[in-house]
Formats: sequence, structure tokens, C-alpha cells
Amino acid sequence: MKGKSPVVEKKVELTIEERNQILREEICKLSRLGYILVQQDEVSAQLVLRKGFSCFLAVFLFVFFIIPFFV
Repeated sequence: MKGKSPVVEKKVELTIEERNQILREEICKLSRLGYILVQQDEVSAQLVLRKGFSCFLAVFLFVFFIIPFFV
């Protein structure tokens, strides 16, 4: 690969406390966006995003699946 330098990855070892702090910050960011914390341990977390009602999908399904049964 002429003209391009290879990517050098620098490994940085983080302590459990640093990882936990980063995780807490990310959980706070995501919870403000509507995610809900389901499970958490020292260095990982599982979050889910609740889905809302879709008016478009309801109308689409009504028009293409319910109305044809009456026609």
C-alpha cells in the first residue's frame, strides 16, 4: 500500500473503576434518549429501547388487511 501508513493500535489497559465510570456515563446518555436499563454488572450493561405505537403501521395494516375482507 504505497503512500498509506499502517494503522497502529495502541492498547490501553483501563482499571475496573475507569471502565465502570465510562459505563455509567454511557448509561446516563442512553437513558436520556429513552433506553431502559435491564441488566448491569461491573463492566457491561444491557439496555432496551421501548417501541411506541405507530399510526402509519396501524393505518397500513387496516387498509391492506382488514378492508379487503369486507369488499
